[in-house]
Amino acid sequence: MDNMDSKEVILKAAPEPPIDIPEPPVVPEPKGKGISGLAIFLSVLLVLVIAGAAYLFYQNLKLREQITSPTAKVTPVALPSEKPAKKSSELTSLDDAWNLYTNYNLKFSMKIPKNIYHSFGSCNWVEAEKSYRPAMGLVPVATFELEDRVFISTTFFYQLGGETVKDGTHYYSECNKVDNSVAKLQDKNVFQQQDWEIIAANVTNDTDLEKFIKDNYGTGCKVGEKKASSQEGIFDVLIDTGGAASLEEAEAHGCAINYMYYLKYSPQRFEAITWKFGQSYNFFKTATYDAYDEEMVKSFKFVD
Repeated sequence: MDNMDSKEVILKAAPEPPIDIPEPPVVPEPKGKGISGLAIFLSVLLVLVIAGAAYLFYQNLKLREQITSPTAKVTPVALPSEKPAKKSSELTSLDDAWNLYTNYNLKFSMKIPKNIYHSFGSCNWVEAEKSYRPAMGLVPVATFELEDRVFISTTFFYQLGGETVKDGTHYYSECNKVDNSVAKLQDKNVFQQQDWEIIAANVTNDTDLEKFIKDNYGTGCKVGEKKASSQEGIFDVLIDTGGAASLEEAEAHGCAINYMYYLKYSPQRFEAITWKFGQSYNFFKTATYDAYDEEMVKSFKFVD
């Protein structure tokens, strides 16, 4: 061994054989996959469009049926700004004989009878005279309103017609029922009326009050004494006629008052109301001339 040449012996490992790693199998893409997805999308879209069109057609058809159908009912909806109309007046039953009349425009209330006996409330045929004659009859009471006044009177009266005169006696072949109205109440030739004309005005002081008196009673009339009434703060006003000694003198003075009247004044409300009572009663509760007039006056009140 010692004699052997020393040589470096290099042992080389034998190379390892290469390892074959199999590649993943290639799965072929199904033919036509992109085309099928688009077709499905378009199909769904088409279905939705058709369904929407059908729904709109159905709704439109129902709307036409509601519009054209004679039985269709439309319920009106009240707008928030709408308010009930304010009453100008009101008639409230109190009992069998009386109503309470309230006028909200003229700001007063008063009891008025439901019916009264009217001297021209009926007619009688008098055979011996071959003529109609007026007769007492029970007639309903009504109110006839204007902007600054109201008439209290009857709903109708009777009027004689077909007049002939013989030896100074008047005969009538007709008896006609006449429905009352403001025009007839303002016509002084219609003497059959049994009424009160209640007139109101805004007054702020005695000057306005005196003008109101002059307009309704005569240019020579003035404000007289004010007396406290049964309603607190309300006065009964007397008219100063000037102290005329006779009716002729009063007419010449411009303030001829030979009848009863009422003039109510409220300084707090700036309101004055007046009416002519007349020389006799107007509202009869019986055919023997028992009257409602005084009780009507006592019931008068200003209202807010």
